[in-house]
Amino acid sequence: TSVNVYPNPMIDQATILCNLPQSGSVDIVVYDMRGSIIMKESRAKVPAGEYKVNINRNDMKAGIYLYSVLINGEKTTGKFIVQ
Repeated sequence: TSVNVYPNPMIDQATILCNLPQSGSVDIVVYDMRGSIIMKESRAKVPAGEYKVNINRNDMKAGIYLYSVLINGEKTTGKFIVQ
């Protein structure tokens, strides 16, 4: 399982790209540096292959944000920058 966020840093929109080796569940959470949830998405049945989720800047201020992606029980975390 691999997870990438692009573009990073983002200006208006970014994409979280997940590569699923097999079908299953995907849970994505984006947090600010205080731990507040900015975005959350859960899908119970995602087919194997690429799965993309768009992040719109909306009210996100410039700074560093964290993401957590749980795919079939395997957790990946990372960060991205909003300019």
